[in-house]
Amino acid sequence: MSARYIIVGAMRRKIRLQRLSEPVNPTSTTSDSSTPVKWRSWIKRGIEEFGAAFELAGFKNAIVVKMHLRHREDPNWSVDDIRHSVFDGLPSTGTVIMPQCC
Repeated sequence: MSARYIIVGAMRRKIRLQRLSEPVNPTSTTSDSSTPVKWRSWIKRGIEEFGAAFELAGFKNAIVVKMHLRHREDPNWSVDDIRHSVFDGLPSTGTVIMPQCC
């Protein structure tokens, strides 16, 4: 039996010898526009709190949280596109979905 692993991403430092460096490619997640406006800043802060764990590993500014663009602003962008990590707060059920993919 063999084990298979999905490598989500390897973070590399911009400045290798520096104890705390920004990553070459920070982790990016997008907050869906269906998330209630009153909760968006709190959700953004909560996701950014994971930055403390990255700082222990030697990375600063490792997580970037973006707001979803509406279809008219970028018709090619979709929350259903697997290439994007999207934080989706569904207000009707109180469920929070944050899929992990590539």
